[in-house]
Amino acid sequence: DDEAKRITAEIVALEDPIDAQIKADEKRRDDERLERERIAAERAAGFRAKIDAIRACVAKSQGLPSERISNGIAQVESIVTDEATWAEFAEEAAQAKSMTLAAMLNLRDSAKAREEEAARVEAQRLENERIAAEQRAARLVEAADDRGEERLLADRVAHVELGEVGRRDQQRRDDGEHGV
Repeated sequence: DDEAKRITAEIVALEDPIDAQIKADEKRRDDERLERERIAAERAAGFRAKIDAIRACVAKSQGLPSERISNGIAQVESIVTDEATWAEFAEEAAQAKSMTLAAMLNLRDSAKAREEEAARVEAQRLENERIAAEQRAARLVEAADDRGEERLLADRVAHVELGEVGRRDQQRRDDGEHGV
């Protein structure tokens, strides 16, 4: 029994270092595999974040003026979605870009329609103000017909009111030309 124990101890003494080397090599390989997986996951997350940023342009464009949406469309159009840049994510990036552009074009068209309608309503409001000012001036002139001085005063009031309406109309046109 003593001899068997001694032989077993010698075998174990020979096997333990080899077993430790094998386990160390397996651990190193596992660590390398985990590191490669971590790097690949971070890389994929980076591409996904960029794709999400493309898609987020639609939400950022909600409620903006058509001119700002057009600027955003130009920025999205400038995004390169080739394989050299996006690798295996190129197709997904191209789809995100395409869908985002379509949605942003719809938003821009809707914003333009709203802006045009608002400009039309404002122009109509100004026209109504002008007509009302002319009618007030005409009533003042009629009332002042018999009185010389009062007629001059009424003409001056009418002239001032019409001038004010004209200035506001010109301001609206200037604002429209400058995108305000």
